[in-house]
Amino acid sequence: MAEHMVEQLEHIPGVSVGITYHKTIEEEDPMAPICYLEIDEDVVGMSGGDLVKMLRDGDPSIEVLYEPRFLLDNYAGKVTINPQYMLEGDDELVINHIKKLLVKK
Repeated sequence: MAEHMVEQLEHIPGVSVGITYHKTIEEEDPMAPICYLEIDEDVVGMSGGDLVKMLRDGDPSIEVLYEPRFLLDNYAGKVTINPQYMLEGDDELVINHIKKLLVKK
């Protein structure tokens, strides 16, 4: 799902997308893949924090994280989407809402 999200979101102007991995505390082995977005506010017209708030306040409410320092070493400016517990089709719902908010018509 994380790879699919990257493929669907990587063409949005002003948005960099990638995959990172949360690491286990004990061995620092990679765990579940997490999709991340970095938003150029000058191009998109909103910050990553703005996107997180708009997704949370939307219908349906979508919970993503902004700058999760407890998950990532290099967290600054990143919006993270953890697909680990998503059900089939949830990724499309998240992708469509993000596109609706970020893509200027």
